[in-house]
Amino acid sequence: MSLQDVARKTFVPATLRNGAALLGLIVLALFAWYARNALLLGFGGLIVATILVTAAQPIKRWTPLGHRGAVWLAGLLIALALAGLIGLIMPTLTQQAAELSDALPAALDRVRGVMGETALQDMMSSSALLQNLAGHLTRWSAAVMGTTTSLFFVLVAGGFFAMSPQLHRDGLVSLVAPSSQERTRAVLDRAGKGLRAWLFGQMIAMVTVGAAVTLGTWLLGLPAPLALGVIAGLLEFVPVLGPVVAALPGVLLAMTISPTMMIWTAGLYVLVEQLESNMLLPMVEQSVADVPPAVFLLAIVSIGSIFGIAGVILSAPMTVVAYVLISALYIDPLNGRDTLPE
Repeated sequence: MSLQDVARKTFVPATLRNGAALLGLIVLALFAWYARNALLLGFGGLIVATILVTAAQPIKRWTPLGHRGAVWLAGLLIALALAGLIGLIMPTLTQQAAELSDALPAALDRVRGVMGETALQDMMSSSALLQNLAGHLTRWSAAVMGTTTSLFFVLVAGGFFAMSPQLHRDGLVSLVAPSSQERTRAVLDRAGKGLRAWLFGQMIAMVTVGAAVTLGTWLLGLPAPLALGVIAGLLEFVPVLGPVVAALPGVLLAMTISPTMMIWTAGLYVLVEQLESNMLLPMVEQSVADVPPAVFLLAIVSIGSIFGIAGVILSAPMTVVAYVLISALYIDPLNGRDTLPE
């Protein structure tokens, strides 16, 4: 057999394998694109499952219940706690939300009066942007409230994931070559730990920021302090942009009172955010990958452009998981810090 025949026999199978792998990647990318909404809902279910499994851990330690019984009990306790909280604050929140809705148009009129005609023309693009943002927020809120089917799917998927997390993890691991399964399992476990730590820290941050804004705006004498605090707490889930958007209603309301009140209110939001960023989160998120704020901002824009408002809401946990996976699979081995599997 000549050298040319040997080269032909080795080159052709390698070319076919590479071509098949490339075709498989293209098909997989097309499938991910067309199924992106279902994949996003599945990731939402993964977040629900993470919360349920985390809440079930102390129940398993303190009671004789098994894993599934502990998950059921954790879900029931979470549902009862949310129902009690909603029943406790809903009357006041509804009243203050109505007050806030009535006061914001007057605040915008006051802004126009304070700026004057010339300044208004110079800032028209910014005012239009603010009004468009408010309109988008209203439509997004209505869309989120109306997606009952999607929410039901997320909750059901989260329940299934929480009931048997190892089964779903091992099913995903079985898709890779046997030689890489142990490493893949360790990488997925690390990503799960990072997501749990981030969610824990984010929940503490949301409650703390919401309580601080409520107390601070109440002390300043702004109307609807509870509504302002709830808005600030919920938008804290969206990094970088969320706190900025959350401060807009409070600052606009303060402008209807006096310029001094506006300065005090803006200072309150800045102080709360600085305390949360520099003191609270470093203490409660020590085990989370240190994702740079610029990465979060780019993730919000890119993921939001693909998935819409749901992508904006889930962009932060998606970024955390992606950051952990990329670090474990590429960055750490490249820099000689490959410690997997444990």
